[in-house]
Amino acid sequence: MFHKFHKGQYISRDVGDEVEFSAETNPPSTSTDNFYNLVSISSSTGTETSAYSTSTGKVKYKFDSVSTLQNIYKGVTATCGSSEVALNVGVVGVKEISVGTGTSKIISTTDSPGASETYYVEKGSGSVTVTAKHDPSIVVSWPTGKPTWSSGVTPGSGSSINTATFPITTVSSTSSGTTVRATCGTSKKALKIVVVDVNVENILFNHNRTSSTNDALNIRENYSTALSLPEFSKGGSNNPSAYIKGSSVTILARLSVKPNTITSAKIKAISTDTNGSLGDLAEKSVTFNSGISQEGSDDTSTSGINESEYVEFDVQGALPSKVFTSTESWKWVVTEIDGNAVSGELEVDSTSGHEVYVLWDTPKAPWTQTVNDAMNPWVSALEYAVVTSGADGETTEDDAMSAITNSQNSAKSYIGSSQYYSFSGGTWSFTNFMTGTDGNCLDFAVALDATASVIGMSVAAKRKTDFYGYNFHCFTRKSTYVYDSCPGVLNIKTAYSSYISAGSPASTSVESPETHSIR
Repeated sequence: MFHKFHKGQYISRDVGDEVEFSAETNPPSTSTDNFYNLVSISSSTGTETSAYSTSTGKVKYKFDSVSTLQNIYKGVTATCGSSEVALNVGVVGVKEISVGTGTSKIISTTDSPGASETYYVEKGSGSVTVTAKHDPSIVVSWPTGKPTWSSGVTPGSGSSINTATFPITTVSSTSSGTTVRATCGTSKKALKIVVVDVNVENILFNHNRTSSTNDALNIRENYSTALSLPEFSKGGSNNPSAYIKGSSVTILARLSVKPNTITSAKIKAISTDTNGSLGDLAEKSVTFNSGISQEGSDDTSTSGINESEYVEFDVQGALPSKVFTSTESWKWVVTEIDGNAVSGELEVDSTSGHEVYVLWDTPKAPWTQTVNDAMNPWVSALEYAVVTSGADGETTEDDAMSAITNSQNSAKSYIGSSQYYSFSGGTWSFTNFMTGTDGNCLDFAVALDATASVIGMSVAAKRKTDFYGYNFHCFTRKSTYVYDSCPGVLNIKTAYSSYISAGSPASTSVESPETHSIR
């Protein structure tokens, strides 16, 4: 390199560079022999590698160390008698490189990155930006074309030469990831980027069909159609689940990870549902083998499927003490990989559309919890009871019963004969009643019984002869109160004795249970 000295001029050079300098006299000498004789050049920052030549007026210096604030302004000096001109030389190296922002930011000041210089990022579209800072950080700028970047990244240009973009569309092939390095002369700094892909492959809500202490109830789509387990499969089924209010809940999840050389990760899930439903899933240390989660036990007898690849997660806190429904959504987060904390939190997956019904108690007869029974609560019946009939959000049994009674009365018209009772077969069609528009007192009483019972309230449909001016009239009794949704005789939480008195039963009136097989 060749430089003429000018007072106050400033140059940047890579650390490790060998630079050639020359000087001119002022006014220029006309004597070839004496042109450079009056000039000497010295450096306070570099090591002389080729001595000053009086015949050429040139000297070479190598700059082995990065400039400091104190010697930026010294550099190389040319002297001629009492005249002195200095050329400021900024010797530049890579101080650090970084990736991420805020709490997720990783900074490396080494060329041999370890765990603390490893940046984990979830697979996704786009890229992350890696930034290099020069040393010294004051006054100097990067030499032209520096820093240079390792392969696999796209360097910036112009004023953004100190940045590079790393693609995150492809999962790292190994758990060690990709080394990204910035170089300026002999100075190098590097960090590792590991692109991770974690997927929630399955979620099992009803993982113990013989108990509902901590898991979901046995339910089915309708009388004739069962629900498959697990309830959630990525890209496939997403079936509803049902729980009892106030329960402490656990779920089972089967997860996959890439690169499949990762052996462990701490994972949690944050509920993004707006009305509370199940809630967040507590952080769990998950073991992986060949990219699939492992729990170590196989309770096929309780759920009917192989659970050895399912991990049990605890829902934080108990379910609210009310009847309600929600559609659960979770943001799945990784906080540690192979024992190394990740910066910030990796949002690796999200699952949504998990429809949840929370009931007052275990469903009562005619509903059952017998495994694979046609009278396991139907999703259609739960939807009718909680949503259509207005029990959603109620915190007392009386309020839930009142809402259901009023809803059925308002939605349907009275007709003299039952539209849903099969006298030959002895069954009553709750399926048809839920979508029907009318019915008689038998229909309203049995429907109110079935609706309240499916969400866990103890009620009973009754038939009383010679009552309310009819040959018979049906109603629903709950403890010492009567609920009657029949449009002809509407009663919402009336004391049983008062209700009977108001109906003026004949002296020969007989009261009996109104029970039917339901379809």
